[in-house]
Amino acid sequence: MSIPKFELDKSTPIDTEKATSFFGSEDTYFRLLEQYEDISLLSDLEKCAEAINQLDYNQVKERIHSIKGASAYAGASRITDH
Repeated sequence: MSIPKFELDKSTPIDTEKATSFFGSEDTYFRLLEQYEDISLLSDLEKCAEAINQLDYNQVKERIHSIKGASAYAGASRITDH
């Protein structure tokens, strides 16, 4: 199964060239990116939104830290650099 590839412009937070070189192939990288979205990112964003609504700033900090760490692993260095 081939994962469809798409062009990312400079405004995207993902350095695909760096990430692809780290993971060895575009297929491997895009598979990881898909898993990152399904497993980590969506869940963390939902939990972060809930924590914001509940004014639970410690939980917001934890979720943001988790998103930043997962983003670094997924090659989204433009997120982790800020």
